[in-house]
Amino acid sequence: MEWNKTRYILILSCADTRGIVATVTTFLMSRTGLSSNPPSSAIRRRKSFSCACICDGAGDAAFEKLKKLFADKVGDRFKMEWALHPDNQKPRMLILVSKQLHCLNDVLHRFRTGLLPVEIPA
Repeated sequence: MEWNKTRYILILSCADTRGIVATVTTFLMSRTGLSSNPPSSAIRRRKSFSCACICDGAGDAAFEKLKKLFADKVGDRFKMEWALHPDNQKPRMLILVSKQLHCLNDVLHRFRTGLLPVEIPA
């Protein structure tokens, strides 16, 4: 596989289960070189797990293979909802808040410091 300087953003969520962080980290380290450690950007709330991380990328053909391999080896195993995007194509995120303002503060802090690489249009 030829590697270039492209980076990718992996965003995922699933039911919180033992082994998620280790599996995702091992998968990414063995295939891409992890730039951001998932535990630093992981959120566990009410038996659910969410994570965003950044990894080094490959060319277009290798990127498609990486997505398929992640689905087969990790995504399906943990029944994840996930997306892998080039970092220059940030996903859009809508923020809705009901009661817990500390959650909003955490998301906005991560966004402003670059730990959460998304666009927040609303």
